[in-house]
Amino acid sequence: MRIRRAAKWPLLVLVVGSGCTTPTSPERPPVAATPPVASAQAEAPSSIPASSKASPLHPTTAPRAEAGASADLWAALRAELTFSQEIPDRLVAPQLNRYAADQRLFESREEELALFLPLVFQEVRAAELPAELALLPLVESAYDPRALSPGGAAGLWQIRPTTASHLDLDRTPWYDGRRDVLESTRAALNYLVDLHRRFEGDWLLALAAYNAGPNTVARAVARNRAQGLPTDFWSLSLNPTTTRHVSRLVALGKVVASPDRYGVALPSLPATPPVRLVDVETPVSLSQVAEWTGLPMELIETLNPGFVRPALPPARGRDLLLPTSVADALADHLATLAAEEAELARYRTRPGDSLWRIARAHGTTVETIARLNDLDPAAPLAVGIFLRVPKNATPPPGSPALRTAAEET
Repeated sequence: MRIRRAAKWPLLVLVVGSGCTTPTSPERPPVAATPPVASAQAEAPSSIPASSKASPLHPTTAPRAEAGASADLWAALRAELTFSQEIPDRLVAPQLNRYAADQRLFESREEELALFLPLVFQEVRAAELPAELALLPLVESAYDPRALSPGGAAGLWQIRPTTASHLDLDRTPWYDGRRDVLESTRAALNYLVDLHRRFEGDWLLALAAYNAGPNTVARAVARNRAQGLPTDFWSLSLNPTTTRHVSRLVALGKVVASPDRYGVALPSLPATPPVRLVDVETPVSLSQVAEWTGLPMELIETLNPGFVRPALPPARGRDLLLPTSVADALADHLATLAAEEAELARYRTRPGDSLWRIARAHGTTVETIARLNDLDPAAPLAVGIFLRVPKNATPPPGSPALRTAAEET
């Protein structure tokens, strides 16, 4: 199934009050004598504090999972695991030992997992793909949408610039789709579907190709076939990094399926994302969204890491990923702004202009012009700047004749 891509969002203050706790890890013997692999995951960023600022759009409580939703994401994910359960433990014993011996992978990324894993699993499930694919960003980036590799791969799915172009992910001075949580997820899943088809329905080969490149894996398969050797993933001579990469995902699937068996404590996560997309067609800055919603600017930026600048790209609508607690109110507010914008025109100031003269010419008040343009009515008015003015107001008789910027062109 092909996945329709749309827009953006990253990390949320973690579902405060949702009851997410980390159970005590039971002690378990190692799966095999092979020593565990040292963790290569990055340190977790400091948690983002919940906003204490109240506003008409923002309740003072942090976002939560919707009422009535399954309280356990792992249970929902566990029910849809497939290929990892068919592989003997001995083939991924080093990785199983690693996860059993080092709980930091789950503990240090609990906030990122609580925000992004429900979103990614939602996309995986909608595309009817194996649940293991929702765990792949944990291997790729430790679920950090801002992760950047030395080789230039970026985002949850560690997509390289050349791959981004192949996948039609936008990269501009304003926006990087590789860091956009939903855009990159939909692109990566589509790519994995294509690789799965190319390698005749073998998910392990598809995952190896995602890491090493499809041509590299195809050559390895051809070499084995020419020598009369098996062509399954475990029989191929691949780069150790690729072999370890796929093995880690398989081991994660096993850990999620039976955490007690492997002595791993998984953090409790809500099954329903506490965030949703808000369609933004009106030109706005992220700081304006923070002001309107009362959310911390740091939170909005973390939820929307695809934006390179603190404003949405001009002349193009983009979606924002925001807490469900403020999403509807913000959507209504943006609709009101859009309606107001439709009634406004642009006027370019000239020498001798004043707010009083401009307001009189457009049949409005100084206070209205100042409010529409965030100006101090008492401050000097610069020449050559564009002001937003009422479009259809009727100027009083005898008012100075002024033309809007649209009328001048």
